[in-house]
Amino acid sequence: MISHIDYIRVLEKWIPFAIKYIYRIPERPDLECFGTGYNNWGIQTNQKAFAAFAVCAGSPDFDERNSGISRNEILDHSLKIR
Repeated sequence: MISHIDYIRVLEKWIPFAIKYIYRIPERPDLECFGTGYNNWGIQTNQKAFAAFAVCAGSPDFDERNSGISRNEILDHSLKIR
């Protein structure tokens, strides 16, 4: 049976890949978007990344060692993705 922990383990592996596609908005260091920064990626792409980052940051089952990224860093990204 698949549990929520199985999904967390998948996201732990996805997050390091996803961080490569975070675009920092030069004029607004408090904002980031997931993707190229162009409109063709759409708001839905940002919402998916935000949700995945937020779930991992808030999950007691998230293991920082599996992703190589700290919970605080993931939380910071989730708060900036808009």
